[in-house]
Amino acid sequence: MTGMPCAEQGPAMVEAWLSLNAMIGLVVGLRYSSGPLIEYHLDLIETLYPDRCSLSTTHHGKFTCRGESERDSAIEVSLLVPTAEVLSAVRDGSAWGRGRPLPLLSATDLDQELLPLAEAQYAVLNCGPTAARAG
Repeated sequence: MTGMPCAEQGPAMVEAWLSLNAMIGLVVGLRYSSGPLIEYHLDLIETLYPDRCSLSTTHHGKFTCRGESERDSAIEVSLLVPTAEVLSAVRDGSAWGRGRPLPLLSATDLDQELLPLAEAQYAVLNCGPTAARAG
């Protein structure tokens, strides 16, 4: 993987993907940013609030339909479309600092549990082959 994973994913891309695919139980990617450190994780949509254009995940809180966290925190958390690049970053336990990979973290237990489901959903939603199937 070259460059920082998912750098091109912004609110408009997340909103478009969610508008087509959002449902309870769908796996979503997450990007945690704190200063120069960025981490990638997975979670499930737990509740949808269409009247407020927002959703909540099982472990990481509420987000707008554009993938922006609704909580105030020093750590910025945003939703990501769970592309092959996101799944690979989660699988590898990727953390990035100052635009370079840092081999600091391994995937969390939740991430390990959700990876097979995320890969299956990825294939069903016609996003193409995942890194696991390609490798």
